[in-house]
Amino acid sequence: MAHVPDSLADEDAISEPLACLLSAATKLPCRLLGDTVAVVGCGYMGLGAVSLFKAMGYGNVIAIDKRPEALENAKKFGATEVYTPDQIPMEYVLTFETMGKISLTRDGNNFTVLNGGIPTVMEFTGTEDGLRLAGDLVQGHGRLGIGGYHNDGDRTIDYKLWNFKAITTINCHERRIDYEADLCRRCMELLDKGIWNFKGVTKIYNIKDFDRVSEMMENHTDGFIKAAFRF
Repeated sequence: MAHVPDSLADEDAISEPLACLLSAATKLPCRLLGDTVAVVGCGYMGLGAVSLFKAMGYGNVIAIDKRPEALENAKKFGATEVYTPDQIPMEYVLTFETMGKISLTRDGNNFTVLNGGIPTVMEFTGTEDGLRLAGDLVQGHGRLGIGGYHNDGDRTIDYKLWNFKAITTINCHERRIDYEADLCRRCMELLDKGIWNFKGVTKIYNIKDFDRVSEMMENHTDGFIKAAFRF
């Protein structure tokens, strides 16, 4: 059980997705205050990650999404830079193409793999193209957190690139129920104390509006981010 403080509205205290966010974000702790992190995919979970990374001490939080309205939401929750995939600066992309001529040998003088890219990247798209993009952004010896729910089929990624860049991939999902329950309680504390600024995201609807809200979710209309239903 998790006590809901009086300071929180019902829609801001739906703790299960919040606990999943806290679990995911803490698997990518800020190594040095002010570090840079990127979030690929700025739906509900991505926005929560943006706001959590700010609370955790990251300085530059880069948000990436195909939808301009999602990027506007990301700004509200602390993103310092926002881009659609076709707008990403080349210095944030580290692929074989952007590296130019490289040597696959263990040449101690070859620093190509360390130039460019982003040290920590969190993926929250749940799509193959989003996952591939996130991998393209990670710098040499950087970290890729996989938070998207990839449950609709196999994924094809460029593991030759990931292997060459020597990146660390982290599965940011959690299956321990007792641990998740503890996180639910911690989320209530963080929101109540103002440490985590993630409110006003979920809207509550009457169950009779289920079909209309489902259409809003599918088409991302009417400012939809996340919905809950009151029976």
